[in-house]
Amino acid sequence: MVVDSKNNVKETINYYPYGSEMRIQDPALIQQTDNNWHPFRFTGKELDKQNGLNMYDFGARLFDVAGVPMWTSMDPLAEKYYPFSPYSYCAGDPVNKFDPDGRDWYSSLDSVGCNNGQTTWQTQIHYTDCTSQEQLANNNINGTYLGETVVSFDGYYDEQLGKDYTLDGPGSKHATATVYGAKGADDITHYTAFTMTSNFDKYGAIQDGVYDGSWRASNGTGVIPKHYMLENGGPINTVDGNRNKNGYSKSQKNGIFIHRTNNSGTANGAVSTGCLLIKAQQMENFEKHVGRNPFKVILRRK
Repeated sequence: MVVDSKNNVKETINYYPYGSEMRIQDPALIQQTDNNWHPFRFTGKELDKQNGLNMYDFGARLFDVAGVPMWTSMDPLAEKYYPFSPYSYCAGDPVNKFDPDGRDWYSSLDSVGCNNGQTTWQTQIHYTDCTSQEQLANNNINGTYLGETVVSFDGYYDEQLGKDYTLDGPGSKHATATVYGAKGADDITHYTAFTMTSNFDKYGAIQDGVYDGSWRASNGTGVIPKHYMLENGGPINTVDGNRNKNGYSKSQKNGIFIHRTNNSGTANGAVSTGCLLIKAQQMENFEKHVGRNPFKVILRRK
């Protein structure tokens, strides 16, 4: 609906999910309007009627709703979305997705439930076609832009290794690392992870938060390669104090990485004095998925 400065209705249009206009027959729902008054319509895009074109200008491509609702040209990022037709709109799901132009992920603080009048809020990760915080704002999306790749560690404060010292062995309680990849909304994979260090009482652990992740060529003499670094190796706050004598201070740790367990899958001893662990048998796929470009890391526990 579009109204003027005096609250007079100038235009009311109802749409089907793919953008074609509804033909409403109920007189109670019909407004007295001028449907040629405003050019910006479906999803706020301009309807170009010049020379009978009747297509929406989405910036990168034109969208045809007069005939079969589809793009008039191929997706310039088609190689990233090979399961979908390069001409399909929103991967065939216009109810749950929209396309302002671009790609990437963002997070938002969403209500996930209500119990006894108390609303529970949790950071949720969503796919978006926006490519910056500015584009999120311009499309009225209330969230924080994250980038092409996000790794979310969802764990527990009472994580424990299994009786065989593996992440998922008998009696274990482990975290899950979810990689939201650069190939789009369906590029999501889960990995077995651990966030509370090999021995929390001895080494402590880093706080929940959002961190910058980056790849580096592994160096040093350690048996376990360490390619993925948090905050460029700089200090990160700890949960309730740093027990590691080689740490940065009493309340911070430096040199925090994402790396694998032992090749056997075990993580006892000093395998992790603060780093985030991925099950060794899954690390190769994790590295292929994350790649070498900068990414965001979200750490959250219950």
